[in-house]
Amino acid sequence: MILQKRTGGFSLWCLTLLLYSFLGGEVFGLAQDSDVAQQNLKSSLSEMGYVEVHLEGCKVSFSRLVQPSQRNGGLHRYDRVIKLGTLNFDGEIDVRSTEAGGKTYYYFIAPPNEALSDLHHDAEVFRQWVNVKFPGVNWPDYFPAQHDFRTEAVEQFLHDQFPNFAKLNLWANFTKFGRSSLATIDFRMYSESKPKLERFKTALQAYSRQFEC
Repeated sequence: MILQKRTGGFSLWCLTLLLYSFLGGEVFGLAQDSDVAQQNLKSSLSEMGYVEVHLEGCKVSFSRLVQPSQRNGGLHRYDRVIKLGTLNFDGEIDVRSTEAGGKTYYYFIAPPNEALSDLHHDAEVFRQWVNVKFPGVNWPDYFPAQHDFRTEAVEQFLHDQFPNFAKLNLWANFTKFGRSSLATIDFRMYSESKPKLERFKTALQAYSRQFEC
C-alpha cells in the first residue's frame, strides 16, 4: 500500500516535471525570440547613427544629434516616436529611392491602420487650419529651415487643438526657435544607405510581429 502511494506520487511528480519542462522551454523560447527581435532593432538603429533608442512594447523611440547651422535653422537634434499599433505591416513594404541635392536617398513608407480613421481626420483638420492661420508653414511638412517666430505658436496650437496628436507617429525637431512636433498617420524612414535601411525595415517588421502590435 505504501509502495503504491509512493509510485503514484512519483508518477505525478514526473508528469509535473515533464509539463514544467515543456512549458518552461516554450516560454524561454518566446523570451529568447523577444530578446533577439529587440537586439536586432536596436542595432539597426545604432548602425544608422541614432541614439537614445528605447523600446517599450509597441512604442519605439530614438533620436539623432545634428550639427546646427544657419541653413538648417539651428537644428541640433530630432526625436522620433513610432506607434506600431497605428501602422499596417500586413502588405509588402518596398524600399524606394529619390534624388535630392545631387544625392540619392532611400526610403520606405509604412501605411496607416485604417481603424484609426478618427485620428486621421483630426490630423487633416489641424493641417488645414494651420495652413490657413499660418500661410507657408505647411504642417506637418514643416522643415527646420522654414522655422521662424511662428514655430512656438504652431506648437502651442497643436497641443491645444489636437491633444490626441501624441497617439500618432511623432517627429520632433529642436531648432533655435524651439520645439516643433509633427504627427503623421503613416511612418516614413529615410537613409543614404539602402542596405542599412533594409535591415532596419526587416528588424522593425519582425519586432512588430513579435509583440503583436
